[in-house]
Amino acid sequence: MKKGDFGYIENRKKHSVLLAAAMLVLILAIYFIALAYFKTNQNFFSIAAALLCLPEGKLVINMIMFLRAKGCSAQLHENILKAFEESGTEKSGQEKAQAYDLYLTTYSKNFQLSHLCARGSHVIAVTEDPQCDLKEGEQHIRRMLQSNGFHGYSIKIFRDAKQYVNRIPAVFEEAGTAEENSQKGILSLIKAISL
Repeated sequence: MKKGDFGYIENRKKHSVLLAAAMLVLILAIYFIALAYFKTNQNFFSIAAALLCLPEGKLVINMIMFLRAKGCSAQLHENILKAFEESGTEKSGQEKAQAYDLYLTTYSKNFQLSHLCARGSHVIAVTEDPQCDLKEGEQHIRRMLQSNGFHGYSIKIFRDAKQYVNRIPAVFEEAGTAEENSQKGILSLIKAISL
């Protein structure tokens, strides 16, 4: 499963928990087997076990971040699919330029986006997190886009899922024939800066 796919966060939660647990079991096995064999912890294997705690720490932090994140709900996913059908993208073969389950992080705040869509000069997203600071999230995305050469885009994060779903066909209608390279570039950038 790739970043931006529906269910990505749930998949990564399971994967990160299993990976962190497996690494912990490996570290403990190395340490205690060597301790039982040598009857002292002053051996090479104890040092190796201690050094393996560094990547384990990174895995645990990654696991905690994924456990805190929430993905797009099944109901919203279904409504978004219907909105794309209404926008005519299925029939016209237009690129959807969309991503699910995005979790943007900054030094001070995190922004959980259930879905994001880029089309024409519009970037719209929806969050199901009631604590998400919409204005700060929009400014963060704008700064990231501008620092990577994408200027003149309107960015809007919705809290109301129904309003967002109704906006998708309108964005596709307003955009007309948009340049697919810029859409893909924006989407790649957003995925790169998300968890």
